[in-house]
Amino acid sequence: MHRSSFRAFALALGLIAAAPAAAQDLTDADAAALGQRLDTAEMQVAQLANTLALPNVDRADPALIPVQQTYAAELEVRVTQLEARLQQLTGQVEQLQHSINQSRDRLDRALNDIEFRLVELEGGDPYATSGAVTGGEYPQPAETGGAGGQPINVIDGQSGAVTGGQTGLDGNVRVDPSTGVLGTLELSPGAGIGQTAALPSDAALAAYNDAFSLLQRADYDNAEIALTNFLAQYPSHPLASNAHYWLGETYYVRGRFEEAAGAYARGYSAFPQGASAVDSLLKLGMSLAQLGQRTDACLTFNQLDREFPNAALAIQRRAEQERLRLACP
Repeated sequence: MHRSSFRAFALALGLIAAAPAAAQDLTDADAAALGQRLDTAEMQVAQLANTLALPNVDRADPALIPVQQTYAAELEVRVTQLEARLQQLTGQVEQLQHSINQSRDRLDRALNDIEFRLVELEGGDPYATSGAVTGGEYPQPAETGGAGGQPINVIDGQSGAVTGGQTGLDGNVRVDPSTGVLGTLELSPGAGIGQTAALPSDAALAAYNDAFSLLQRADYDNAEIALTNFLAQYPSHPLASNAHYWLGETYYVRGRFEEAAGAYARGYSAFPQGASAVDSLLKLGMSLAQLGQRTDACLTFNQLDREFPNAALAIQRRAEQERLRLACP
């Protein structure tokens, strides 16, 4: 009896001693199995990636559809981001191009003004002209006609030519339905500018400089008044061509395109070979385009190309850009 009890006790001790070792063996086996499963999954992922890279893979395989959808979604997001960035860069380029064109225009005007002053200081005759349109030459105004209150042709509907004519300081560009003439100026009685200048040249130059200083300070309201007064007092001054142009600019930068078109048209009509003739013609077309008068604008750009084939490259490029934008014939 005692011997049987001893054997049972020894067996129990043996089982108790073997339990931790068995538990350890079970844990190691589970870990090994889990590691094997992870290795298998990694191999499957690698095989799937290689399969997608093959040129002849069957992408209609149902097993590949989730992967393809994920890849397509990521690609679409990336393309959308690139398109947005491209649009942003395009807008910045257009803004820079506009700023460059404005700077070139201002530089041309400033060079013309400086050359005129140098000629006058050196004792030369700034009124002497050779019929050219390069900077520093200031032709006399063309002979004008027309009576106050009558519409004066600016753009002939048949020839597409911007025509001459005495114009008022408050004229508006319009289409005359009775004559079929495009882009006419309607004059107000007593608004002509054909009066001879009464003040000496040095006073005229001082008045112009004062007006130009206001313009440089972006004081467009007072610059408008000063330039209008200058043109009323000195309609035949060699700087009158520039004054018409800058008066138009005071309107244009403020979005008053109808008044701007009138100022540019008057400047070109009075000084068809003046220092600012080609610039006035360009901005006249741009103002008409802003007013929605596409036909008139296209006629103006075509006349610029015809009348000034040797215009500055910046002017030619801008006119061509406007023609393309308006889809001119």
